[in-house]
Amino acid sequence: MIGVSIAGTGLAGPGSVPGPDLGIFPPALLGGGWIPDGRVETYEPDNLYEKINGQAEQYLKFDFRRLHYLTLACDAANLTVELYDQGEFRNALGVFASQRDPARTLTESGPLSYYRTSVGAIGLVDRYFFKITASEASPAVREQTDRILAALPRLVAGPGAGAPAQAAEPFAILAKGLGVPRESIAYAKENALQFEFFRDVWFGEPKGGAGTRVFLHHAADDVAAAAIEQQLVAEQRQEHEPVDSADGVIVMKHQFLGTYFGLARRGGWLFGADGAPDAESLRALLARVEKELP
Repeated sequence: MIGVSIAGTGLAGPGSVPGPDLGIFPPALLGGGWIPDGRVETYEPDNLYEKINGQAEQYLKFDFRRLHYLTLACDAANLTVELYDQGEFRNALGVFASQRDPARTLTESGPLSYYRTSVGAIGLVDRYFFKITASEASPAVREQTDRILAALPRLVAGPGAGAPAQAAEPFAILAKGLGVPRESIAYAKENALQFEFFRDVWFGEPKGGAGTRVFLHHAADDVAAAAIEQQLVAEQRQEHEPVDSADGVIVMKHQFLGTYFGLARRGGWLFGADGAPDAESLRALLARVEKELP
């Protein structure tokens, strides 16, 4: 088993004074009297449970790579920064969507998305999911949280860095093409729509959609997409009644809720929506999705 490792060496050049070793974290997150309380800890997939026993599985199912854990102190207060490298933006989004408090306002700035808590913030920046948690709520904690949030985008700075729409084509379709608010976009790596066979699926709720949720999946090819389509139709018939399948768009009505489910396939793309109030609005929404497909 790989044990806990301590990031960095903290070595400095001749004649210079060694600064605090922050490992992966940008030096800009320090200030206001906050200093590291110990070294940065790192955890791998096989020993993550040692740090967050009981919660590790949620990260592992989204291809967790490494946790960077930093503790800062200022007077009697302390603050921790948990930075989870999930390998890809979609995986970080999957973790964030599963933990996000929908009652809190999401702030977006370039590759950074987060919401504040009383003692810090929770969010993601590109492939990283992060948590900032302090021991108390105070102006100093708020100021330090601001400093950390401003520094985190430096983790992914460089040519091409920017909004997460650049990191995933389905995300761009939902966010830019359909205008789905970023806080309403989610990603399911597995068990999408509660079906084991349905994986790598993006979800979004358009503004004014009356609870209608769009989903997108890009299969390996049109044969794979057709196979998943057949499975979805067979499963949905357990609780839905077929309405029609004009123009290749399959429309079904829930037997008890009265809402509508729609599904369509174009090449390797499989897309649909559930929870629509009527067949007309469902078809109109799926037509919008189709126009945005590459």
